[in-house]
Amino acid sequence: MSYFMWRPYVSVAERRRKAAAGMQKLRKKGHPVSPVVIEGREIASTFWGRAWCQNLERYRRGQGQHEHRLADNKDLP
Repeated sequence: MSYFMWRPYVSVAERRRKAAAGMQKLRKKGHPVSPVVIEGREIASTFWGRAWCQNLERYRRGQGQHEHRLADNKDLP
C-alpha cells in the first residue's frame, strides 16, 4: 500500500468481531481482560469530566465558525 492511498474501509461490526476474537485469545492464554463499555452518550460521570467534555465540544464548534468567517472574507473586494 502506498503512503498516499486510503486504507480499505472496515465496518464497526467487523472491528468489534476482531476485538472479541482478540480478547478470546488473550483469555485462553490466561491474561485478565476487562473491556471498557460505555453505555449511552455520556463518557464522563464526574463534574470535572463533564466540564472537560464541554470544553472540548466548545473547540469543535468553534472550528465551523472559523471556516464560515473565512468564506465570508473571500467575498470582500
